Amino acid sequence: MAEQAQDLPPAELPDRGGSFLFDPVGARPFVTPEKFTDDQRLFFRTGADFTKSEVMAHRERFVHHDYRILRELIAKAGDLGLLGVDVPEEFGGLGLDKVTSMLVAESQAVDGSWATTFGAHTGIGTLPIALFGTAEQKARYLPDLASGRKVAAYALSEAGSGSDALGAKTVARLAEDGRHYVVNGSKMWITNGGFADVYVVFLKVDGERFTAFIIERGTPGFSSGREEEKLGLRGSSTTPLAFEDARIPTGNLLGEIGKGHKIAFNILNVGRLKLAAFAVGGMKWALQAGASYAAERKQFGRTIAGFGLIREKLARAAAQIYANETMCYRASGAIDEALGGRSAPGQAMAAVEEYAIEASIMKVSGSEWMFQTIDEMLQIHGGNGFVSDYPIERAYRDNRVNRIFEGTNEINRLLIPGMIFKRAMKGEMPLMEAVARLEEELSDPRHFPAPVGRLAAERRGAEMAKRQFLFAAKWAARLGPALEQRQEVLAALADCAVEVYAMDSILGRTLATDHLPGLRDALCRFFCMESRERAFDRARTAICAVLPEGEVREQLEQLARLHQFTPVNSADAREAIVPAILEAGGSIGAVATCTFSCTLSARRPESDSHLLLPMHRFVRGAVWARGACAELGVGAFGGGPAAVVGSRQSSGTGRGGRRAVRILLLRHRALPTRLSRPPEDQSRFARRADPALRRAGHAGRGPVRAQGRDAAAPPALAPARVRRRARQRRAVPRAADGDRAGPGAGRGWRAEAPPGVLAGAGVAGAWHRHRGPHLVAGAPPAQRRAAGPDRRGGGVRQAGGGRGSAAARRRRRARGRPRGRVALARGARPARRDARRASGVRRCGRGRRRGLRDPQPAQRADRARRVPAAHRDERALAGGGHRRGDPADPLAGGRKTAKLRFSRGGSRGETRVAPLVEAAQRPDLERPSPAKRPRITGVIGT
Repeated sequence: MAEQAQDLPPAELPDRGGSFLFDPVGARPFVTPEKFTDDQRLFFRTGADFTKSEVMAHRERFVHHDYRILRELIAKAGDLGLLGVDVPEEFGGLGLDKVTSMLVAESQAVDGSWATTFGAHTGIGTLPIALFGTAEQKARYLPDLASGRKVAAYALSEAGSGSDALGAKTVARLAEDGRHYVVNGSKMWITNGGFADVYVVFLKVDGERFTAFIIERGTPGFSSGREEEKLGLRGSSTTPLAFEDARIPTGNLLGEIGKGHKIAFNILNVGRLKLAAFAVGGMKWALQAGASYAAERKQFGRTIAGFGLIREKLARAAAQIYANETMCYRASGAIDEALGGRSAPGQAMAAVEEYAIEASIMKVSGSEWMFQTIDEMLQIHGGNGFVSDYPIERAYRDNRVNRIFEGTNEINRLLIPGMIFKRAMKGEMPLMEAVARLEEELSDPRHFPAPVGRLAAERRGAEMAKRQFLFAAKWAARLGPALEQRQEVLAALADCAVEVYAMDSILGRTLATDHLPGLRDALCRFFCMESRERAFDRARTAICAVLPEGEVREQLEQLARLHQFTPVNSADAREAIVPAILEAGGSIGAVATCTFSCTLSARRPESDSHLLLPMHRFVRGAVWARGACAELGVGAFGGGPAAVVGSRQSSGTGRGGRRAVRILLLRHRALPTRLSRPPEDQSRFARRADPALRRAGHAGRGPVRAQGRDAAAPPALAPARVRRRARQRRAVPRAADGDRAGPGAGRGWRAEAPPGVLAGAGVAGAWHRHRGPHLVAGAPPAQRRAAGPDRRGGGVRQAGGGRGSAAARRRRRARGRPRGRVALARGARPARRDARRASGVRRCGRGRRRGLRDPQPAQRADRARRVPAAHRDERALAGGGHRRGDPADPLAGGRKTAKLRFSRGGSRGETRVAPLVEAAQRPDLERPSPAKRPRITGVIGT
């Protein structure tokens, strides 16, 4: 049952910024995700659907700085009302509360580049005009910014003034006409700088008074520089700005001259709040990615989600998300409560400034916990997390900058205790009273709180952490003005305050609800188990840095009285969390982002086919694949290179009228296979290949429409028993009517006598340069001789490795031809014989042809020395066990690959898919039954 406020000591003071340091845990109710209204949830769903249907479909184009697509997405977000949440209604916005604004920000955190672009426009770019602009400025700019017709940017940093914003060197001087300011200087690292229309720029009037101006693109003397080459966020625009005698109208002055710091720092507080919301969304996405991968990746015979260290990473990430989400919406709800429905700009800024301590705390915790979560989820991915095929690699790079912008974490750590001490000196915070009360408690331990009931140990740990902060702050304050220069002491106090706010928030949320009490209590125990130890360690660090060696031991003993180690079985807490995470697909919290366990399926319109995810909507895009035998127009992430498989494959009807794309997977696990070469690149005999391979556009990169029916299955795809029967009868394996070269190929085969010599009726692999004889199954000797010599000077030989009848075998043995060697056809030249032997094509076992076989290392090295340079590419493959035409053959095709992500039986992997005509050369290929057929879960691209 939920704990009631009356069971706890009541709060004695009105809720103000920093009051969490002095109020008992759970004494003051606050906004939590469980209290969101239906309208707030609707805005979140709208934003999440937008990112899934629009942003994710174009994310690959961001990297190439396609400003047009970014502007289109911003305009679409404006049509949905996502840009105008903080803009007053009279200027074309919605004028909603801060909680809704944070929810919209969280919903956009699926992609780091888009989240940065969106946040720079809606937050630090638009809010200065909305909160400090004149009525004329608001009417001129806000409607276009709220609708997305114009894009905003915020320019504060310079090459010589990053964290020291007031040290700006850009100067504005009043022109002689008195109607313009002439601006000279530059700005650095400006988000949206390459395509924004409206810039809020901070500079110094006459080189002294820090002031804000509104500057529009196209102003004479104003320009943006080239795009920065960044570690992450490569899809967002980051450029410098240059001013060379730029003439800015005096009407574009924002606020008052010399008061620009109020605008800059208050807007940064809003930016820090929104960054925390973006961090919540990013952490949820990362946990989903890590949990889904751990549930499908198998090692040592089971999924890695069953290993203790992996489960510990998942539990820690979930606990940090639970805490960070609670802190974010607690602060935004407190700002809304302070406003009380008032929307005057001055009142809004006063409310934001009141909770500046919480804003800095959330900026530090949100950015660092998100980095830790993404780092751990990348570790779960192992080597796959280090390559760009998996999105966790991009998230790792994108995340790093969060600890730098909106004020570095070091600056915010200095601000947290600095604001606490300043407010205490002004009498706005009862710090001195709390310290005096703490000294009384230390003199008589009976005054210490002893919480009972639900989460009693965690509540006591949080209360003691508050006293540890007060104890360390008391000794730090004795440094006086010198404390400002002791940054290591301020940072230690800040870290202690972060842990206090986190524990106070997570416990207050959990005690206020009885929904899923087991899971919530486990999250609290797991988080507080580590948080209270970090708080004690940082308080001890601060005291050691302040007191001299002769006094420090005594005070550390006093501090130890405020800390009681509480043993917690972390495995028990972990096991109460992880099963729920895996069952939910990685989502955590009351508002969770979309799950990514979507099944790839296909719907067949009248015109053509399109791949789509049922939970997502894609923009139709062209698909390109070099060397494919048939191309399928599909919609995929970014419309980039995607999997093109099979030769004129048809689709089978699935549940609900959908048609599942029939895809031939080469392996259950990833293999370095390649797409086949165009026929004209394979050999001079390409003209004899299947007509589907000889089409004029095959060598290029052009789109091809999905064709009607499957091509007839090649003989090499027949089951082994059918091929054996065909060899015995000197027949050709043929597919029965209706059986095609799809995943189900192999049913309905029969051995049928050939009408004649099947010269060139083979698959793509048969025409590779130096890849052996034509696939002619069971041709009589007279017809083989009539077929003429092959390119190596010999006659046409049998395909599939059959040696003919027993009588033929006896005749060969009588002529003295050794077993296990290549039998040269009539007219073969000895020089070619050595090269053919060097290629590794030989008869093995009981006379069956195995195609390419890797010989022993010593034999391979000896043969390599004897092979002429002209035939070096004929050497056997180094992996062994490859068959003729194997896609892993380096001669088999180009390096352009397409990849699909799939899962079978709860295991996820990747495969590079080659056209069906090349896969047909794999008679040993396992063709899964419909019940075991892999389920495609997403298109990765190339």
